[in-house]
Amino acid sequence: MLVLALSVAATFAGAVGTYLTKSISLRMPTWQAVGPLFAINALLVVPLIALGPRWHTLTWPVLPLHLGSVVLLCGTTACIFTLITRGRASGVAVGQALAPAATLVAAPLLLGTRLQPLTVLAVLALMLGSLIPLRRSFSGIGSVGTVSILLALGLGTGLLTVFTALLAAEGVGLPETYVVRAGLAALVYLVIAPPTAVRLGDIPPLAVRSTFVTASFLLTILAVQVGDVVVIQSVLATLPLMVIGIEWVRHQRRPDPAIVTGSLVAVAGLLLLLALAR
Repeated sequence: MLVLALSVAATFAGAVGTYLTKSISLRMPTWQAVGPLFAINALLVVPLIALGPRWHTLTWPVLPLHLGSVVLLCGTTACIFTLITRGRASGVAVGQALAPAATLVAAPLLLGTRLQPLTVLAVLALMLGSLIPLRRSFSGIGSVGTVSILLALGLGTGLLTVFTALLAAEGVGLPETYVVRAGLAALVYLVIAPPTAVRLGDIPPLAVRSTFVTASFLLTILAVQVGDVVVIQSVLATLPLMVIGIEWVRHQRRPDPAIVTGSLVAVAGLLLLLALAR
């Protein structure tokens, strides 16, 4: 029951964070907001440093894992903000919800275990079945571009999960994992898109969004530490459905049928994959 409650709370916090990302993209310079968002994310976890284990940042192979995580985080963030400025948050959430399926393929490759060809085909079929309905859901991006970006988002998020597990296996604690990753990503985006047009009054909504995103990450890690990963991944797959619900409550408009279809395919397909993988 505890792991289920943590998983639901993590998914809901992630859904709210995704919805608020859309809100931010409408009210301030989108790309200039990314650096401050990551900086706030890192600062929120700084108080936990004293509770975590000794840092291993500059040791081998921890440093390459950190740097790889930053590359993946910056890449998936670019996918999210590219899409969310052109469509609904729920559509972006479908790509995020495919991360557990991508993990089924990425984990064996990085951990050196045998990868079943049938698993690769099943994951590919699930991803395409979920994403093809969304091919016209983002204005200004063609069908191939939309599916490609969503696919990159799902694969990148899944790989990021595996890198987090690899860091944990090296004895890296949660505070180091999150602060280093978010802090370096903040530096990257502050250089790429300096927040010259972000006003002081923009900080509170940025902080609210960061709080939900950070809470989702921390609750997911806590759930993994105390419970069944299959249960956690199954609940996390419902992320786009939760975002659809939030959008419906907030705006009182019908959900996009294509996004609903993609969301349902993602949930059903992932549940089947996880059942077969047990």
